[in-house]
Amino acid sequence: MQTLDMTDFFHYVWIIHLVRGLITFSIFQVLLKSKKNFFVSFLSLVLPLFVYSGAAVILTGQASKTVNVGTEIGIMAVYYILAYALSFIAYEGSWPSRLMTTAFSVIAYIVPNILANTIISVAFSSVYTGLQYKITLSEFLSNTLITYAASFIFTLIIHLVKNRKNKETEMQNKYLFYLLFPLTHIIAVLFIYYVIQKCSVETGYYFLSGKNEIIIFFVYSLCFISDFFIFSAVEHSEKIAMENIEYRRLATKNLIEYEQMRTMKKEKAEFRKVQHDLSNILTTVKALVEINEFERAAKLLDNMTEDISMLSDIRFCSNETVNSIISIKKHYAEENGCRLNVTIEEENIIKIKDYDICRLLSNILDNAINAATDAEDKSIDFHMFIKKDTVSVSCSNCYVENKRERKNDIRHGNGLKIINETVKSYAGKMHKKKQNGIFNLTVEMNNAV
Repeated sequence: MQTLDMTDFFHYVWIIHLVRGLITFSIFQVLLKSKKNFFVSFLSLVLPLFVYSGAAVILTGQASKTVNVGTEIGIMAVYYILAYALSFIAYEGSWPSRLMTTAFSVIAYIVPNILANTIISVAFSSVYTGLQYKITLSEFLSNTLITYAASFIFTLIIHLVKNRKNKETEMQNKYLFYLLFPLTHIIAVLFIYYVIQKCSVETGYYFLSGKNEIIIFFVYSLCFISDFFIFSAVEHSEKIAMENIEYRRLATKNLIEYEQMRTMKKEKAEFRKVQHDLSNILTTVKALVEINEFERAAKLLDNMTEDISMLSDIRFCSNETVNSIISIKKHYAEENGCRLNVTIEEENIIKIKDYDICRLLSNILDNAINAATDAEDKSIDFHMFIKKDTVSVSCSNCYVENKRERKNDIRHGNGLKIINETVKSYAGKMHKKKQNGIFNLTVEMNNAV
């Protein structure tokens, strides 16, 4: 029976070592941050590891043709020590995070390899261990592809756990399930392996000769290449998603800064106006009183009081972000014929991130204004209580019951989802209540970064 010599690195054996490098790369790429880009990180990590593997196999094969478990374990240990050292060149992160990533890459290779051995042994009554030097080509290719495909389970799990900590990336998790696609190749491998065994006289080696060997190798190569590009595509999609999140943050920050600047400019202009007119108004009032025109004097004072009152509404609390958001939504409410009544009690400063407080308040007020626009009573009551450890917000508005669904209702549903996600990210709770045509929303969350 002709078999594949595992000490002959250049006769297919290089494939399993390349696969081990790809698995190591995928784990490092998910858990650590690249210093450069995907391609540079790939070359910096996989190429040196591949060269080391080749040198180790060639030198070991020249020294001995028998299985030595101790030597194999020693070679693998040096392999992952080298991977840990290379991580300082290609990736950012602390040494404990690099060490943990290296440990995960060991598990992500060994466990799928054991799984591949078990599948082949159970399905076809073949006995294969990763340490044997002579196996059939069909067993080798099948084991290698199953190992690589099964490793994507670890990559997917790590991605999901990592993204779970970041609420903003939850919507991108659907793209991660493309990482399950390589698992379909296990079925294809088992089918091909079954056909090879049926078509071969003894072990399938005769079937894998000449042109047939090239065809089978080509099929397996397509599977390997497609699996790798699936991983790179998911990585690219996740990178774009994170960039979009960052762009949204910057856009929100710019909007807040713009509104703060506009509010301060308006505030200064109003102060100048009041300062300029105050002496003239008081002089006029004095003259009106002297000629007994009390009614006209009172009217003039009322107008001045109204101007001062409008000026005082510009600032609601010490946080400029909250002031800007409330100011924007107050104008939005007025444009829609609504009246926004705002009360803010402040015992402490807000420690919540500007981006999160903007998402929270904007969606609460947008929902309330959109609902109140169609109601008879267009008043909206907004109350915010800022304590040392917690921030609570309540908002109540009238709405039209038994109304057909419109685009605003869809936005309302999305708004509530964003509110809930934001509140949960600060270990808080959201409560909503509908009663007698009034919708009340209350949230409470930790006042912390």
